[in-house]
Amino acid sequence: MSTVAIDCRYLGNSGIGRHIEGILDYLNYEKDEFVLIGKKEVLDKTSYPARKIYCESHPFSVNGLTDFPVKEVNKCDYFYTPDFIIPLGVRTRVLSTLHDVVFLEYKECCNGAADKLIKKYMIKRAMKKSEKIFTVSQFSKNRILHFFPHCKKEIKVIYNGVSKSFIDFDASSCVKSDYFVYVGNIKKHKGLKTLLSAYEKIKEKGDGIKLYVLGSEENFRTSDAETAEKIKNSDICFTGYKSGEDLMRFIAEAKALVQPSLYEGFGLPPLEALYLKTKPVISDIEVFKEIYSGADVVFFRSEDAQDLCEKLLHVDPVVNPDKNAAVFEKYNFKTVAEKVQEEFI
Repeated sequence: MSTVAIDCRYLGNSGIGRHIEGILDYLNYEKDEFVLIGKKEVLDKTSYPARKIYCESHPFSVNGLTDFPVKEVNKCDYFYTPDFIIPLGVRTRVLSTLHDVVFLEYKECCNGAADKLIKKYMIKRAMKKSEKIFTVSQFSKNRILHFFPHCKKEIKVIYNGVSKSFIDFDASSCVKSDYFVYVGNIKKHKGLKTLLSAYEKIKEKGDGIKLYVLGSEENFRTSDAETAEKIKNSDICFTGYKSGEDLMRFIAEAKALVQPSLYEGFGLPPLEALYLKTKPVISDIEVFKEIYSGADVVFFRSEDAQDLCEKLLHVDPVVNPDKNAAVFEKYNFKTVAEKVQEEFI
């Protein structure tokens, strides 16, 4: 039996938060002993049979690197982080997940050149300190190796899944409404500019359908402030960040989920929408083709607002469960948790 410390400070946030939640849902708590490190108000809402250590620092901050219970962590056999941030002073064996390298692809994802250099350094540091590096798609692995061609560590692809709360949610109790929904942060690589243009074209045709944007601006300097301002000053329903049952109900009752991304490491919302029996309309970027080809999704040409408009106007909201069975079998957090836990020898 190994003792494993897990950085759970991401719980409650989109993307990485849902990733770590999915892993925690399916860990074998009888095989290994786990120590969960995160915010008190978040951890106290969980019922995982693990020891809890409270830590209020934000991982993406200077305090996140220094204000961390490293003495307790170093008593463990392993430290697992669902990101490339490894607090200072961690000396035990490390495993980490690197979801993407979007900030190297899009300068807008950084607070200037210095921030980009710091993040690049932190990835190099994570690669050096980690015994094993995981990522969430073959596309992400290829892009990581593009920017870090001299990486000597194995990068293992372990696809994402859907957290247990989504699987257990009773979507049959939801009634479809006349709106589209977008889930994600408001950043330039998310393709919201294309979605806004497509929505304007839909309105010009006299269609009264609504658009809900469920997302956070996060850090103002790395958000797409111009697009955020347009959303706030339009008739689009901007709800801010949603989680839990509120998020699931918004998705389950939508006519379609729209994911117009220009770049993703995996792209979890379309998979969550399929579980909630909502049709995803998604851009034909490389990673979406890798993950969702064969699933009951609708692809549109990336950055083509007219094509997106036409696809949304004619989308069939009925999801075919037979087409998604193979997708659900391939992408699930039970498999993710098992593959990660295999490394805790």
